Amino acid sequence: MSGKVLETKPNVGSVNTHTIDKSAVDSKDGNTAELEESSSGTSSEYESESDSEEEEEPRLKYERVRGNLATLLDRDSLTSIASNDKLVVLGTMGGGVVILDHLGYNIQHRRPHVAPVLSVALAGDYWASAGKDRKVVVNGMLSQECNHSVTLETGAVVCVLLDPQFAQHRSTTRFAVGHTNGLSLYERSLFGGYKCCALSDSVGGSIGASIGLTGGAVRGAAWKGSLLAWATDTGVRVYHLTFKTTIALIQRDHSAALDSIQFPPHLRWNTEETLLIGWGDSIKVCRIKPRPKESVINSRATSRGNSNRNSPTDSTATESMRSTSFTPHGASAFDKRNSRRGSVTSLIVTQVPSASPAATTKSISVADNTDSSTKKHLAGSTSRSGHTSTAGSATTATGVNINSSAMFSSSVALSHGSSSIMSSSIIGITGGYGRATPNTPPLDLPPLYVEIECMFSVPFYICGLGMMDDLIIALTYNKTPTLECSRSSPTDTKGPQQFTDDPFEWRRPQLRLLLPQQRTYEEMSKDILGTKRYKDYLPLHYKLECVMGDDRWYVLSPRDLVVAKPREPIDSLEWMLQYHKYPLAIQLLEKEGGTIGEHTEDSVGHKYLNYLLECHMYSQAAKISPRVLGENVSGWKHLVQVFSAAGELSILHEYLPYSSPPYLPVEIYAQVLLDLLENDHHGLVTALQKWPSTCYNVNEIVSSVLAKVATQSWSGPLLQSLAHLYSHQQRHDKALAIYIKLQHKDIFGLIKKHNLYFTISTYAVNLMALDSDVTTELCMTHIKEVPPSEMMPALAGHTNYLYKYLSALYEQHTELCNNYHDLLVQLMADNQQANKLLKFLKTSTNYDLTKALQVCKRQGLLHHTVYLLDRTGNIQDALSLVLLEARDLTWAIQLCKDHNDPHLWDVLIDNTVHYAENIRPLLEEGGKYVGDVQILRRIPPGLEIPDLMKSISTIMENIKKKYALHNGSERLCKRDIVRLTCKRKCQATRAVIVDEDKLCPNCGRSVLGKEGKRAGGLISFKCDHVFHVNCLAEASEVAKQRALSAVISTNGLKNVNKLKKRVVPPPAFLCVVCQLKNNLFGVKHVLRLE
Repeated sequence: MSGKVLETKPNVGSVNTHTIDKSAVDSKDGNTAELEESSSGTSSEYESESDSEEEEEPRLKYERVRGNLATLLDRDSLTSIASNDKLVVLGTMGGGVVILDHLGYNIQHRRPHVAPVLSVALAGDYWASAGKDRKVVVNGMLSQECNHSVTLETGAVVCVLLDPQFAQHRSTTRFAVGHTNGLSLYERSLFGGYKCCALSDSVGGSIGASIGLTGGAVRGAAWKGSLLAWATDTGVRVYHLTFKTTIALIQRDHSAALDSIQFPPHLRWNTEETLLIGWGDSIKVCRIKPRPKESVINSRATSRGNSNRNSPTDSTATESMRSTSFTPHGASAFDKRNSRRGSVTSLIVTQVPSASPAATTKSISVADNTDSSTKKHLAGSTSRSGHTSTAGSATTATGVNINSSAMFSSSVALSHGSSSIMSSSIIGITGGYGRATPNTPPLDLPPLYVEIECMFSVPFYICGLGMMDDLIIALTYNKTPTLECSRSSPTDTKGPQQFTDDPFEWRRPQLRLLLPQQRTYEEMSKDILGTKRYKDYLPLHYKLECVMGDDRWYVLSPRDLVVAKPREPIDSLEWMLQYHKYPLAIQLLEKEGGTIGEHTEDSVGHKYLNYLLECHMYSQAAKISPRVLGENVSGWKHLVQVFSAAGELSILHEYLPYSSPPYLPVEIYAQVLLDLLENDHHGLVTALQKWPSTCYNVNEIVSSVLAKVATQSWSGPLLQSLAHLYSHQQRHDKALAIYIKLQHKDIFGLIKKHNLYFTISTYAVNLMALDSDVTTELCMTHIKEVPPSEMMPALAGHTNYLYKYLSALYEQHTELCNNYHDLLVQLMADNQQANKLLKFLKTSTNYDLTKALQVCKRQGLLHHTVYLLDRTGNIQDALSLVLLEARDLTWAIQLCKDHNDPHLWDVLIDNTVHYAENIRPLLEEGGKYVGDVQILRRIPPGLEIPDLMKSISTIMENIKKKYALHNGSERLCKRDIVRLTCKRKCQATRAVIVDEDKLCPNCGRSVLGKEGKRAGGLISFKCDHVFHVNCLAEASEVAKQRALSAVISTNGLKNVNKLKKRVVPPPAFLCVVCQLKNNLFGVKHVLRLE
């Protein structure tokens, strides 16, 4: 197999159309499948629109299968195809079966038929073929154990299918044959050989016989797992081999004028849950889904209930059941055998157009042998049903609910769910096969159902279907050669696809990618294939075979076999290079690791650069040059020469390498600088600022710039370039002078770069005028190089600059600003910085209060003046200023609160009590400090005070609260006294245990017995110490002496007699041990024992 990446051109519509060059395909040695421009013959109007469209990469690539196939096609033509991931089986017109590998090389060649092969199948190592000679052959390539041959007596063979697990187990060793008399299943018998079972017959099987449908000839079939689908002239039937039941009948809904022989159906199982149906000009996507268990259980329960109610005494129910129980015409032995198992008759539901989409009426077709009363009864019950019963109902895939109990009690109710997307005939629900009798359960629903997810019509004929991810891949054929109907898709609104060079161009097959939606689709791409002798073929001659598990699709025509595969990175890269999409190609190379085939990032980058230069796109070429050339010095030299010849060096200078060796020759940089000197002064400044001085001869460039300045009037960028060059020559004075003249902010960069901070004080005023913020920041950062002692004289006379400098100095270097606080006060006042000045006055202590007070008075800063008067001790003056000028009673009260001076309160009351509006604030705020009564006494008689009663009421309430608080506190104290006294009494009356183990702390003898009586008795303390009475007296004397010694040691030997008098002997009956331990003199409760 060989091929070449397809060339594509956008369609004039909304999709991209790709056309295989017919000259290349028609030639016998055509190893390639090249694409030509599909709109070569279009009008100028459409050409302009096509040019404006951006080219998009095709989704697939195409290769013609070669190998030994070319030799075969020289003497024979192809009729059918089947494949798996290893082999390809082809049927020929001469009755042969050819088995090839995917490269096209012959593995096996048989001729089992004497007439054209109509269908082939492949499963594992076995293949099957069906010929026009009515013969079906099953052969194995490695084993002949399951080989079989069948010749039909009547009817013509249409197709043959092998179980996907053929020969792996006896139960899966089976095949199906579709013919004009129906579809037969051949299963491996126990003792060898195959037994035949008819799944449908010439009148449509049990379903067709039940409802009066005819035309049971099979037109196409597909097999996946346990599911078998076949198409007849009436529709597509889905059958489950394990459950031996038909899941659904999907009726044919396209035009009856499209003959099933000329436009055969194409069925494709993508998975065991997804069935694709392409027939004529319509496509359906069906899903096989498990039926909810509740609906199956409910239907069976309802069926049993109805059966019990259908007793012989109930003549109405019995007659009704008989009217709906019917036997299919021509039921086969297989159907009759299933009828004895209790299966029920099949039903088909057909939609009748209705004006209301919410509730669509359905009709049930009854077989011809059903009596007229039954037909009338079913029709009447159907038309009268206005709602849907929920008991024992089953839901079809499209939302058709069939109530089994109601149906067989002569009451059929059907509804069309909102999720349905059907347009005409949709689905038939069946419970199996066989003759229904009065004892048969009315409806036993299968465990699976079919849901049609997408269904739409297309403006072309379907020749084959498959799936690629979420897209439908369809082999199509144009309907008509007229221009009006040759649009590439329903969404193509820009114009028809026109061909003027060949009147039969419209007969080329197309491979389209469709994004399915519910009632419509979106065409993602369209590839027009140039197969050999396409002028002679019709839709029935083309086949599309999908290799399961492998992303490849075979397009078969009688004289050609083309394989379509997803494009690989090398294909995408070559397409991008062909259409000059170099940025995308570079991104793809980066994603794939930098190398794809013979292409690398470096080679593609050079192609991109050369392409841009050829197209005179110098800006983009300069932009990508660093990435492409890197450190290639010779490449840079050549690129500079190219740009110089084109007069575009001013664009390239931004991208020349300069930061790391190897550097380019000095002559290259000089050439670029001289070009910029003549053409782009701004670019010259940028280049000089970016490039180091080692890249070029500074003296030579300075001379050239000076010559340029001398010959013409100077410009700002030119002088800026000269200043930069002077800085490289260490002539900083000239550079600074130029920058000062230009008022250019690059002077700050020059100062920072060369540490010229000492020059700031020299040009202080100029620098502050240029940028005061940057100048101040430099001064603060380098305070040692630029001390305040140099900056202050330099800025003298410029109050704004002085204020900004001193403010920054105070914030960042407070200690260096102490000598300038008086000046800072003056500057703040002059610059209307009242808030900042007040904060400064409160935090600083290094300014003259008198001078500051004078400044504040002169500027009329009232708050500042009051603060300074308060700080200098003139509190009464400050209060008078507040009362007389500010007239702010709240401020005055706060001032009095801060000092809490009775004299100040008197002054405040005397100055404000004569005004009625001041009385209430005085009572509320000042009453807490001087008393409410004192303020009330000073109120002049006869003064009208608004709302005075509220203030007096408030005062009275406060007094009541004070008295209440006092009384409550007193009660609490008394309660605590009583409680503590009781507690004390209880503790004092508590007994103390004295036993024989108690010893006297003084003498160490037992306190009980004879020793205790001799010692005068016992004394027990609450501290658990027990003394003899005599011992306690001795111990008290000892304690007195120790206390005296302690006092003398503390106060010295002076006034010893006075100290002796001050020593108080311990009270009687006090525990001496505890007294010495804690130095406490207190009487404790004593219990004396006699």
